[in-house]
Amino acid sequence: MVEETLHIDIQADGRGSASLSGGATASLSIPLGTLREAYDAVASGREGAQGKAAMLGNALREALWTASWSDGLSWPERDAEIRRQLKEAGGAPDIVVRLVVRSTTPIGQQLPWELLLLRDEAVPLGRRAGVDLRYIQPGEEAGTRWGPPGPGALFVWADQSLSAVADRHRASLQHTLGDRLEELEHATLDALRRRLTARRDAGEAVGVLHVLCHGARIAGTDNVFGLALGRFGEVVVTGADLAAVLTDFRRDLQLVVLMSCSSAQAGDEGSPVASVASALRAQGIRAVIACRVRLLSRAAGVFCDHFYPSLMQDGLTRAIPFARRRLAEAFPKEFDWAWLQLRQAPQDDLRWPPRAPALEVPAPAPEVPAPALEAREDTSTGSGGSGGGGRRLWGAGLAALLLIAGVAVVLGPRLRPPAPDPIPAPTACEAAVHAVTSAETPTASLWQRCAAACAEDPAVCGPEPVPVPDPCETARQQAEAQAARLATCALREDCPEAWDSRAACLAACPSGCPDEGPTACEAARAAFEASSGSRALWQACRDACEPDARCGSVPTTPPRPGPPSCDEAKAAFTQAIRRELSLCRSEGPVEDCAGYPRYTACREACGEAACSF
Repeated sequence: MVEETLHIDIQADGRGSASLSGGATASLSIPLGTLREAYDAVASGREGAQGKAAMLGNALREALWTASWSDGLSWPERDAEIRRQLKEAGGAPDIVVRLVVRSTTPIGQQLPWELLLLRDEAVPLGRRAGVDLRYIQPGEEAGTRWGPPGPGALFVWADQSLSAVADRHRASLQHTLGDRLEELEHATLDALRRRLTARRDAGEAVGVLHVLCHGARIAGTDNVFGLALGRFGEVVVTGADLAAVLTDFRRDLQLVVLMSCSSAQAGDEGSPVASVASALRAQGIRAVIACRVRLLSRAAGVFCDHFYPSLMQDGLTRAIPFARRRLAEAFPKEFDWAWLQLRQAPQDDLRWPPRAPALEVPAPAPEVPAPALEAREDTSTGSGGSGGGGRRLWGAGLAALLLIAGVAVVLGPRLRPPAPDPIPAPTACEAAVHAVTSAETPTASLWQRCAAACAEDPAVCGPEPVPVPDPCETARQQAEAQAARLATCALREDCPEAWDSRAACLAACPSGCPDEGPTACEAARAAFEASSGSRALWQACRDACEPDARCGSVPTTPPRPGPPSCDEAKAAFTQAIRRELSLCRSEGPVEDCAGYPRYTACREACGEAACSF
């Protein structure tokens, strides 16, 4: 059993019950052992992950059902109020439900509360608009008053095997951040410290750090992961190592985005080493986004496409749920959206980039009432004539004041300059010409609208622009033409043209590029499942999916007599055997190679063209 403390704050916003708006806290007992199998199935993406995710969501709801809440309300009442608030919000981005999980154990930090299911709901809470879900550690409840973050952003990546993924991230980040972005490739801790110091000394401190690298298990720990840095990922650093570098910059550096597998994973109970995310938060980094388990490279790219524009427009609190929903829409069968975790103090909303301070308009000076003009008795101790002089002075001043006011009233209208003639509104032709001439690169549609508005003299619109093909659309068409080949390529070297065209599409387009297609294991498993228990297809599935055997037990159906069918022979002639034959042929007769019998069986059943290598 895992003891967890959960705080739920339902924002009434004038619509709901005031008794819920202050928030409530409950201590939960969660049977983690019964959830382990479901959690592992969802985390690994094995078959049936959708059903296991629903099992997790319902189990978390049952833990809430039996909990005792600090405000005396039961979970069914709270569940109904949450559903009502979300329904009334109608999908608007305004936050109406805040769920804060205070993890007291490393295991508890792994629980995906994003998968929590409400009553009679099929969509998990983490995919709903208007839900702010974040994780904290004991002692983080009290918020800190933060100054504005640094204006710059730094993209840090390591391991040259991720160069294609880095290209994808770079294109997305540059598209959104523009000149705010700098890059540090093949990063090490020393190089990171030097770059952060240089940016701070130049008056352009880094406020957002985006890290792309592999996660690596830390030696001597039980399932704790660090970051693999360096040109080849050869330097594994712990969260404490990274936190020691960033602590000197935490006044400006307020958001760290870790696009690294298992960067939020802290190992089992009693582990002396904290996860990367926990270590950064413990050292005072304001907000950290990390991943509990694996993170697909394609999912990380889509997250960048949607997270950073929303961060710049709406702030961190709205950007996280928005990016989660877009990620779930892009990959409905995957759960990367649920593994991303926000570590930040409750009620804290980071705004980046820092807004320019508004000009302070001085308040008008308070009106001082004019002195009363009634006659006053002279209280001075001077000569007796001074009192009469004072009254005569007040009288003369009043007369002069009235005279000046009268002159101003009489001459004011004559001294006011005449109003200028109103500027006539531009004609449709003039407005269209201005739109064409002021555009940095006039488009064909702009010119056509101008020519239609200035039909009497289209020459005023200038020469008609030559249509320029959209680089994104061109790259997407080329990638789609090669997309079918990706389904047969387990490795990049098998279909370099298909992979290159897809990489070019990812660099040119923020979204819409073809999927990678099924892996060799997935294709072999699908072929076996579609058969009637073919032993040949089962063996092909085992060969493609080792060491992760997902093909079940040996089929009990007796083997079909005679030679294998074309489908069976082609499935048995796997990509691994094709590569083996290609290498073996360069060293000697191909007939001596171990995989040659499968090649001959495929050629006899399907023909030479279907079994080339």
